[in-house]
Amino acid sequence: MSSTICKVTTRAEDTPRQRRERRPQTKRREEILDAARRVFLTSGYAGATVREIAAEADVNDAVLYRSFRTKEQMFEEAVAGPLEQAVFAALQPASGDLEVHDVSERFVGDLLEAMTDIAPLLLVVLGDAERGKGFYRDRFQPALAQLRQVMDQNLPSWAHRDFDPHLAILTVCGMCLFIALHNRFGDTPTAEPGLIAPQLWSIIWDGLRARD
Repeated sequence: MSSTICKVTTRAEDTPRQRRERRPQTKRREEILDAARRVFLTSGYAGATVREIAAEADVNDAVLYRSFRTKEQMFEEAVAGPLEQAVFAALQPASGDLEVHDVSERFVGDLLEAMTDIAPLLLVVLGDAERGKGFYRDRFQPALAQLRQVMDQNLPSWAHRDFDPHLAILTVCGMCLFIALHNRFGDTPTAEPGLIAPQLWSIIWDGLRARD
């Protein structure tokens, strides 16, 4: 008695496709923002397309549009989001010199971390005169105003010289912005933000402290 050996050929379309792990919406949103930052940096705002960002984030266009209505919204959140997080972390009243110092130093560290991602993107948006003006007024100035409110609340809690709080805030933001740009484009990057934040803040703090 002979036996027949049958070879079964499995076609590609008969093989169940391995489903990609479903990601939580909040995680997917952050992944899209990270992808958008990379695409905006390489292609600029005008050159970047939604399709390119979706491909970089490994999602389809429909999934992307469920999280973001427009490319402009993605850009604004990619830049303003980290800045707003850093500002939110600094919105703390303080009761004395030591607390003011510690809150401010943490803010410098958080701002340095944020600027690492957004500094080059800021150059992209601010390079467009009309778009840059709108972005600065709508997203940057409100953050500066929040910082000014906290500084005004904390001024009576520590001994300081007379100074312009608005100018001090601009100085800190400008310092962090330029350090981030230097770390990205310069030949000799600085240490990690958490390591240099104390030294950076001490430069400001020593200048603002009251003299004996």
